Amino acid sequence: MYAFVYNPPNKISNMTILGGVLGDIYDSSFRKTEVSGSLYRDSRISYSLKSKFKTINMQYPFSNLPQGYSNSFANKISKLAKLSMTDSLISNDSIIKIFALKNLNYKFSFLGQSGNRRRENFLRAAEKFKNVRIYPPEKGFGGNNTDVDFTYVNHLLNSKYILVPPGSFNNFNHRYTESLICHSLPVILANNSIDPSKNDNWTNQLSFLRKYSVKSQMKYLEKISNETFEKYHTQASFNDFKKILDTKELINKLMGSVDYNYSQ
Repeated sequence: MYAFVYNPPNKISNMTILGGVLGDIYDSSFRKTEVSGSLYRDSRISYSLKSKFKTINMQYPFSNLPQGYSNSFANKISKLAKLSMTDSLISNDSIIKIFALKNLNYKFSFLGQSGNRRRENFLRAAEKFKNVRIYPPEKGFGGNNTDVDFTYVNHLLNSKYILVPPGSFNNFNHRYTESLICHSLPVILANNSIDPSKNDNWTNQLSFLRKYSVKSQMKYLEKISNETFEKYHTQASFNDFKKILDTKELINKLMGSVDYNYSQ
């Protein structure tokens, strides 16, 4: 048996727990949030996960399944860039066609729903910056799963940086890969106070506070040169796309080794 597992239990260090807590403090300044919860509760959850993950031992071969991109995003960006359904979104030809659609209106932006306490602190800190567009779905917005609504995809194409706030249970979502495909750099915490797990986010290479605080990270990104931006984007894209291609290759290899003789 071989399994592909999205977000499998992995190593949690005391440093990532501490970083997630300090980043939350720096972003929130201890302000009360509308969403229930507390930093103390988040840190308890993190330490609890660390203990639980130590006891999990998968006794079968598996690979970490990359997040990748959603079918809705793939369909819409393909229509805009005039790609066929057989074209890979992460091929060089497709990336060039998608980049031709780029039209920068904002430096930072976010379109999506509100969520947990850490997400609220993230977005509240981010909205204080200049040239930031943080908008909840406007009236009439059907969501990314509605075939006729291109609001979300256009939002990815008109921004230099896409905010990727923490989700309910992890630090990662489709926006990461979708931003890179649209030649935007995802603004994402290396870890947050409710997800201290080891990961491959591009922000792992940043300095301590920039990794764990969106306020510190955005201050830094506001000032970097286009050359530095391209360096970060190129490396982040290479690492993320490679995981997708490696997974595809492995699936094809495994499927090729399957014995389809069901008569035995």
